[in-house]
Amino acid sequence: MAVDGNWNITMSTPMGDRDATLSLKSAGGSLSGTQAADGNSTEIFDGKVNGDDLSWKVNITNPMPLTLEFTGKVSGDGISGATPSTISSYVSDCEVSATSCGTTYEVKLPQSVTYPTPVTAYPSGVTESTLPSSGGTLTPGNTAQCTGGVGCYGDISTSVTLMPTITGSGPSQTCGPATYYINTLSLNGSKSITVGSCPNGTYQPVIVNIVDVNNSGSPLSVGGGSVANASLNPAMLQIQYAGTGTISIHGGSTASAVLYAPNAPVTLNGANSDWYGSLITNTLTLNGNGASVHYDRQLLNSLQTLGNWTMDTFTWSKY
Repeated sequence: MAVDGNWNITMSTPMGDRDATLSLKSAGGSLSGTQAADGNSTEIFDGKVNGDDLSWKVNITNPMPLTLEFTGKVSGDGISGATPSTISSYVSDCEVSATSCGTTYEVKLPQSVTYPTPVTAYPSGVTESTLPSSGGTLTPGNTAQCTGGVGCYGDISTSVTLMPTITGSGPSQTCGPATYYINTLSLNGSKSITVGSCPNGTYQPVIVNIVDVNNSGSPLSVGGGSVANASLNPAMLQIQYAGTGTISIHGGSTASAVLYAPNAPVTLNGANSDWYGSLITNTLTLNGNGASVHYDRQLLNSLQTLGNWTMDTFTWSKY
């Protein structure tokens, strides 16, 4: 049959294209063969063929143990296809009608995805009760244990501006990224969190680790003042939280940030409240008419979060 033979295969994934080779042989309605990539080869299984349509599964170990499912259609010396549960097809279904993907509007991924818990604990030797809790302009290097580009603070409840790491003066002055450890951040009302700029007006990444040593249940709350990131580059403000407490945030026209809280429930509050960047959470509730999340696709190249490797499409050619 047309499917029999050797094939070059390219799989498109969020981590870039991955190449493999495939050797297929059909017998009636069954399909067998091997798939190889990165120096490793394995037998396919559950292979089926019906005319020009085919499907099979394969277990891989690199970059992590996964079972991949393929479907495709032969056309001359080429085959194109996708996993049975491609993201694009589910999103398209949901855009057509609510009932086509259920009332929860969930997008089904090719397989389950898990994210590692971030490390957000204070640096060794830091005692939360001794840390400053004032708002205003925060800078790194503020304690004996938190030096260089690291800043450590306690509970913050007033508007803050998070500065990058600025060293030296004059022609030798440098401006670099900064990492902050803040126990809890509660900015209610019109209070806000602002990303500070370098002296020359450019921006450097600011990472905020919410520690919440006492498991307060409400580690991060940003009210109507929202997030002010004038760079409009979400990579310039990265907020991480490891716990399971409830996070409440309010979007806005400059709410451009990355929130990584894989274990926490998150609520995005406010009518016409927009979040630009990405949100990785346990659950996400959009509370308010017009609340929405806009994923910034440049994050695919500028930031990577370690988690399951997933495939969404593939193409191949015979050789």
